[in-house]
Amino acid sequence: MNKSEENIISTFLKDSDPLDALSDILLNFPPATTPYIRLLVAILHRAILDSDPITKERRNHRINAEAWLAARNPTNPEPFSFHWICINLNLDPDKINLDVKKRMSGK
Repeated sequence: MNKSEENIISTFLKDSDPLDALSDILLNFPPATTPYIRLLVAILHRAILDSDPITKERRNHRINAEAWLAARNPTNPEPFSFHWICINLNLDPDKINLDVKKRMSGK
């Protein structure tokens, strides 16, 4: 990840709701952003969308998204796991998870 991509991600995620921040990131990445980074942000964004309790008609999506977001293997994260994506985007997985849980509980 280059410095401009890092700066965009850290700027949007400072104190924002993670879903809103990731939406903003997806819309505001400069054209030069690597497709790899765009993909990782999109995967994380989709999981947070799917974990939203408002979408009860999509219960299976929510259950799978919550399980994916809760999975932990910090010493050897699987490629494209929540922890692995956070590491590759220079994000704190614990903070993102906490923010998502707050969002899900409506706080």
